[in-house]
Amino acid sequence: MKLKKKESLNTARIFFVKLNMRSYPYILVLLFCNLVFSQKKIEQSENQITVNYEKQLSDKLIRFDLKDLRKTTDSFNIRIWRNHQVYTLNYADTASSSYKIVTQGNDAAIGTTIFSSDLSKEIYDKILEKDLNQITGDSYRGIDGSFVYVELATPTTYRMVSYWSPYYRNCEKCYTLNTLLEMINKTIDAKKLRNEYLNSLKPGAYGWGMSGIQIDRFLGSEIKKTDFYTNAEEEIRKEFSITEATNHWEYPGVVINGKPAKIKDLNLYTNAEVEKFQLLKKEDALNVLYGTLGTHGLIFLKTK
Repeated sequence: MKLKKKESLNTARIFFVKLNMRSYPYILVLLFCNLVFSQKKIEQSENQITVNYEKQLSDKLIRFDLKDLRKTTDSFNIRIWRNHQVYTLNYADTASSSYKIVTQGNDAAIGTTIFSSDLSKEIYDKILEKDLNQITGDSYRGIDGSFVYVELATPTTYRMVSYWSPYYRNCEKCYTLNTLLEMINKTIDAKKLRNEYLNSLKPGAYGWGMSGIQIDRFLGSEIKKTDFYTNAEEEIRKEFSITEATNHWEYPGVVINGKPAKIKDLNLYTNAEVEKFQLLKKEDALNVLYGTLGTHGLIFLKTK
């Protein structure tokens, strides 16, 4: 007898319920095996430096808006953390990569560059030419320098290793990492990207490297200027050979009435209010007295 559509559906439901009841123990075993054998293996580092960094990793991923490579199912992933910079490459059906930069400071926004799939694939192919098993990390730690952390992940494995300032040591372990960093930096033109980022920052002091940097700039043409500022800008540009191509961390520092200031603060005064205006080019003595503020010379102003 041919079943009607409704009767047919009910019969099918009963069949699968009975099947599931009979197969329940086997389904549990299959689910358990799937959880055990499909779970990504996360290698535990014996290097305490790496272990400490791993504890901060979740917060860093949130700050940089990056996905967690410990959970990704992409075919291949590599992420390189350096001081103020992080490069990530993922390969699933296609390659994708990004470069993020950040400084320490109140106005330090994160600069992000997303690369095309073609460029990312080019980098991916070059990475695969290297023996990534040679990237094993090292436990050396110096008194200065900055660490490089590398995450490597596949659908089934994940590991993180760390190196202390690999460029500054004669280290066989560092060879593969150094060639990898040089290749990536050259392909993405990392120096240009860093310069563009730093030049985009607002005037102020920022953490960068071991000593930090000072960012400054002249006022825009749309801003009304005092007679003193107009003359001062002309003298400053001439004395320090500042052009549109000059990096904004290579500007001279400003000291007004004995206190650190910015070029824009010169616009607070007129010629009638100025007692002394002096330009000093870069000298070692300036660094001793004023630190990074005097790295590229100083502008002194004393008001009446």
